[in-house]
Amino acid sequence: MVIYYVAIGFAVLFLLSAAAEVLSVLTKGPTWKALWTTTGSLLLALICFVTGTQFY
Repeated sequence: MVIYYVAIGFAVLFLLSAAAEVLSVLTKGPTWKALWTTTGSLLLALICFVTGTQFY
């Protein structure tokens, strides 16, 4: 159960990171760095979510 909570916690943090990048894109305009950072954060959030649900 501990692994579940840790993995879901990391998933939430990665989603917040992706949201911050989206806000950055809305204010500064799109860049390749923002695209890769957002994509990476969403993929890591998905991996953490799947890992967490496997240990539920």
